[in-house]
This record gives sequence, structure tokens and C-alpha cells, in this order.
Amino acid sequence: MEKNVSNNIARGILKLLELHDVDTKKIPEKCGISSYELESNGGRLSEDQHYRFLIEAEKHNQFLTEDMLEHCISFGTVNLSYNTYPDLLGFCLNQTSATDAVNGFIDNRIVIGNCDSVILTRGEEKTRIEYINSGPGQIGNQSAIGNFMMLYSLIKTYVPINNIKIGFSGERHEKKGLLNTFFESKCVFDSNMNYMLIDNDLLDAKAESFNEKLHSIQKTNLNSKKIELEHTKSLSSLVMNLIENSIKIIRSESESSIMNDVCSNLRMSRWTLNEKLKYERTTFTELLKSVRVNMACKLLTETTTSIQEISELICFSSQSVFSRFFKLNLNVSPLAYRNRYKC
Repeated sequence: MEKNVSNNIARGILKLLELHDVDTKKIPEKCGISSYELESNGGRLSEDQHYRFLIEAEKHNQFLTEDMLEHCISFGTVNLSYNTYPDLLGFCLNQTSATDAVNGFIDNRIVIGNCDSVILTRGEEKTRIEYINSGPGQIGNQSAIGNFMMLYSLIKTYVPINNIKIGFSGERHEKKGLLNTFFESKCVFDSNMNYMLIDNDLLDAKAESFNEKLHSIQKTNLNSKKIELEHTKSLSSLVMNLIENSIKIIRSESESSIMNDVCSNLRMSRWTLNEKLKYERTTFTELLKSVRVNMACKLLTETTTSIQEISELICFSSQSVFSRFFKLNLNVSPLAYRNRYKC
């Protein structure tokens, strides 16, 4: 499964930076993130894009933590998170205990992203929640802070929290005082891990309310969302779908014209698209060739459309050009392929 994160993370960070007149337009560009990837509803960013973005955002960290804390204090972390990830937060808020809520969050974090990890280790008296940052060291502890703020606020909806211990790897934070206030505890920095340590008795206390029927519906909906995200298509797959649509609509043999149409739909420059495809070890030319071969094979085996018509449908200048292309790629003529594989 490809690692990726919701584009809501980047969008939220950019909104906070805009409040301080930071030129946010350049940040996505530096990270190879197109406006389409950033703005599309339900969009996802690749692991590489996500980490590159966080490195750029870390350069403005003097604003981020303070703003994030102030927003969470003013509007509530759970409320803000629910507005962005209603399926996940709704499920976590309807559990029999805080333990189940935390496990629900960890098991379904793919809704937010699956680049980093959260691990729960239960001891005899206390439970340790550990956040493991799998990205480069330049990111610092910003992701750990954000996730722990979410988990802390989630647990507080079930039980009052006291006697919590919390630590972060990396340097002491400029806004340590604000963090101490938020977590109602003295945060430790320069730790060998990012951790929260909470009493089992608190986590295991039964929730005052629990709707079992609603829980079942929420779990089913969330599982469907997870399956969908686990099969999130790569950029190559998306480009191939757009190429096929372009061939059918603009009716052009020109690779350049087809590419321009695809880039227009993606709101992405030709250079950016080519650079992104390099990360997936392919090229636009290779994808166009694959699409044409797949379209031809489907038409040859599933329809009675003539070879001349197929060559026109796939936008070749002539049947002979199509036949040469087909034989070059499959080592068999279109007619022989049809006779061999037609249903």
C-alpha cells in the first residue's frame, strides 16, 4: 500500500501561515504539489510530497505551534478535527471507553495519513502512546505535537486527565509554556521518543454514553473509507484514465495535444507532470502507449468493430500506422490477436 496523507494537512498549515503574510504560493511549488492535488476534495499527497512540505513549513515554525495551540484552545481540537475528518472523529467519539477511542484512532489513521506510526503499549498500571516519525529529521516534532494534541483532547472527552507524562524527541520548543498549558503537564524535550504516558484506570473508565447501533454504522462507513484509501490510485493510474478520456474527446493523434489536455485537467504544467512521473519510474509517452494498447486489445476482443474503425477510435492517422504500432508492442498483428483471443 502506497503511503500518503490527506491534503487537508497541507491546506490547514497554509491557512495558518497566510495569517502571518507568508508567501504560501511558493511552498507547494517547491514541494512538487500542484494546485489540483492541493485543492481537490478528498485529495491525497504522496509520502515524498508530504515530507517535503513539512520541511518547508518547519521554516516558519515560529508561527505554526502558537497558532495551532490558539486555534485549538479557542475552537477545541476535537471540534476542528471533526469538521475535517467527520467519519474518523465521529467513530472515536462513540466508544465504550477512552482506550477504545484511542485504538479506534490508531487503527483508522489512514484517513488522515499513513506515513508515520502511532503505537500503543499497555503496561500493568500505565499505557504508553508513542508517535514514530518516519520522515527526515528536519521535520522536528511538529507532527508528534499535532497528533498528541488530537489524542489528548479525544481522551478528555471521556475522562478528566491527571498525572499524564508527555515527552518529545528533538530540541526544546520555543512555545514550551503554551504546550505545558495545553497538556496541563510539564512537557519533556530531548527525549529519545515521542510519548504520552497515561494511567490505565483513566483509559478504561466506562463512557457515560455509547450508541451501539450508531457505532456499527460508523464502523461500516469507516471501513469502506479505509478500503477506498488503501486502494488510492497512483498518479500514473489517474493520468492513464485522463489520457483515455482525452483520446475519446479531443480526437487527436498528437501526443503533445493529448498531454496538454491532461495537464489542463490536472491543473499542472507539462514540466511538473513529467517530474512527478519520474518518481513513479515512468513517462507520459509510456503511459500513452499503454493506454492505446489496452484500448485496442479491448476493442479487438470485446467488439466486432473493424480494424480500420479501431485505428480511428484510438486516433491513428491510418490503419497501417495502427497495425505497425500494435505489432511492434505485442509482436502480433491486430487481426491475429483478434482471432486468438476474441471471446
